[in-house]
Amino acid sequence: MYPTITNTTYTIVVPVNNNTNLDVGDIISFEVPEKYQIKNITTYLHRIVEKGIDKYGEYYIAKGDNNFLKDSIKIRRKNIDYVVIAILY
Repeated sequence: MYPTITNTTYTIVVPVNNNTNLDVGDIISFEVPEKYQIKNITTYLHRIVEKGIDKYGEYYIAKGDNNFLKDSIKIRRKNIDYVVIAILY
């Protein structure tokens, strides 16, 4: 999540549940399905850039702040572990 979050910053996170309000701009920690993992990284910390509803329910599209393209997967709430509520510099 460089440049927003670096190896010298600390983040404060809270667990996500069915009542957690998630919106575009929020930074989330989420599990990536094995077939989409890069270098066996299973957990990503990216910013929500889009949200919607399809036939399977609510979904989110995320993107790392330093990435050119948004992620190619729809993230379901059940795969989101935490939302960042503060960043300490």
